[in-house]
Amino acid sequence: MSITSAIVWAVIQGITEFVPVSSDGHLMIIPRLLGLEAPDLILTIVLHAGTFISVAIFFWRDIIALFTYDKRRLALVAVATLPLLPAGLFLAGRIEPLFGYPRVAGWMLVINGVILFIAHARSRVAAVGGGRMSVWQALIIGLVQPLALLPGISRSGTTIAAGLCAGIEKEEAFRFSFLLFLPASLLALLYSVKEAYAVHYSLSAGMIVGVLLSAVVGLGALKFLFEIIKRSKLHLLGLYCIAIGVVTLCVFR
Repeated sequence: MSITSAIVWAVIQGITEFVPVSSDGHLMIIPRLLGLEAPDLILTIVLHAGTFISVAIFFWRDIIALFTYDKRRLALVAVATLPLLPAGLFLAGRIEPLFGYPRVAGWMLVINGVILFIAHARSRVAAVGGGRMSVWQALIIGLVQPLALLPGISRSGTTIAAGLCAGIEKEEAFRFSFLLFLPASLLALLYSVKEAYAVHYSLSAGMIVGVLLSAVVGLGALKFLFEIIKRSKLHLLGLYCIAIGVVTLCVFR
């Protein structure tokens, strides 16, 4: 794992993991579009570990609250995580072959753009300082989260859109989406580590750079997304997703 490769993919991962444009879709398409070598399994694990750290830092107050006085929100995170468990268990293996087809990612990016336009429309009329989130609202968010198993569909985009459509105010939808990211990301990391069990590797400078840089870039991406949501500008990201999706469909025939 070269340091240059780690830097390139850490920046891409740090941005696309949180800005709702689908990190998996970009990690699948960019190597083919630019002729770059795709990140291997170990680098992928390292990058995801870095973005996990960035969420833990950004939301550290909320995380502490979950395990001290905000047990109700902790229960809601657990409820919203439940649909991901059977979906990951039974669908991950079936969906994995789709990652070999860039056109699938292209179509999914277009769909992701439409989802962001829906989120944008809802964010403009979202409740301000609304009541507490209900169990049903949390479950609705959880039910859409497995869609992000598809290449080109953003986990943050779908969960934030679902939260807004369920009547949750936009800052709470943002916060809950990323509290929900933590168990989802941890499950994905554990699955990836299991897959990499037979791979022989040792700690390298590239791995250290990958973790640190993806965490730093991820923090910047979270702050950027928070501003985008507060200002109801998600349609700009929707336009980007549709554009990159159309380019992908035109290039790969």
